[in-house]
Amino acid sequence: MSRLNLIGVPGAFWQAAPALAEPSHRALQISLCEWRVLERRLAKTVNLQLERPRYTVCCEQVELQAAVLASQVASSIADLGAAQLRQVASGGLPALQLPADYLDWLNATHVMQAATGAIDPSLGRSIFSPEQVARASAPTAGPNPPAVVDRQQFVQLLADEGWGLVECPADLQPDLATARTSRAQAVVEADVIYDRRDDLFIMERYLRRGLSWGEANLARLREQVRLALPQRGRFYVQNQGHEATTRVLCEFVQAASPAPPSAVRIVYRDGSEGRPFPMRCLRPATLPRERRFDLPIALMSMRHLELDWHVQGVWFRNMEGSGGSSTAEDDERLYELSVERLSELRQAFEGRPLWLRLFHTGLETAIIGFYRALVESLLPDAQAGREPWIVVQPSYFRKEGTFDTGPTWPAAKTREVAPV
Repeated sequence: MSRLNLIGVPGAFWQAAPALAEPSHRALQISLCEWRVLERRLAKTVNLQLERPRYTVCCEQVELQAAVLASQVASSIADLGAAQLRQVASGGLPALQLPADYLDWLNATHVMQAATGAIDPSLGRSIFSPEQVARASAPTAGPNPPAVVDRQQFVQLLADEGWGLVECPADLQPDLATARTSRAQAVVEADVIYDRRDDLFIMERYLRRGLSWGEANLARLREQVRLALPQRGRFYVQNQGHEATTRVLCEFVQAASPAPPSAVRIVYRDGSEGRPFPMRCLRPATLPRERRFDLPIALMSMRHLELDWHVQGVWFRNMEGSGGSSTAEDDERLYELSVERLSELRQAFEGRPLWLRLFHTGLETAIIGFYRALVESLLPDAQAGREPWIVVQPSYFRKEGTFDTGPTWPAAKTREVAPV
């Protein structure tokens, strides 16, 4: 049953410069500063197709970071007073857990307001600055369920202290040991110089561990998938590089016992959303590569002409990679083409196992579209316990004109192909 945690965030978190913050609070303060900037941008109603997905990502980061810092989750407003609020805040963030009937009330209120055409813009928000909490502290009229009354009293308590509020699903709250570990990892002495912050949601703590930018990016993406899998959440495809996308998705596409199969939602930088990507569903291949037909294919035409000497064909023509009104439409077209071409390929080889070497040269929609279709093509074999009819070996372009290989789809118990 879904529950909601209300987390109080002291006023200093919203006002102090992140560079002056305590190390354990700095990641949350940085996200709150970004949230304020994005709130102002959205209010201008300019370039919304880019600002809305950035805002969504930032909100999710604020929720997660606040959940990690929450050290006490009370089940009743009676357990939280002004004195207790300040005492808890010195070591973490106080939180109040609301039962499911609050979400039922929220949904019913939204339906009623939608019918009258007078929707409260604050209804369903997950983040409230101290100024917004102060404006929303007055109780609403009419009889309300106990959970709503508890929320109103908690909001009034935060308003009296000049605090803000973050609402997040209760399942984001880690156990106490995990929370302590997460906070301890944030307390380090080194500073991070943001000379290449391409995305708003780069996780500072990975860079603080001494990882390179590429390693930190992979670690961030892995965490994003881990958080998304239990609730079929979002996987954001934006400027992380096709190699990183392929490597991380490949790690999670293998069946993970006892975890059930799942999927992640694919969201692009323009805010458009493609088909869900199946995860935790494939079985490893045991047939050695030597007993499979070797087929080298370039993913896109006209990207690197030196590939013509090494491949026997191309999967997509370059002109097929764009032209839709949204990135998700490009993804869908390339996915549908891949479904058709994988079916034709399987029929053409009449059941002979294949080893397809796929040479990547970029374009995220082509990567997502092809591998989604590949996973769906392999699902019947995986569910029946059969050997996969095809194994795909990604190869990644390097500036020197060579290609490095990545893990196979699905995992194969055989040696990797040497670089071209």
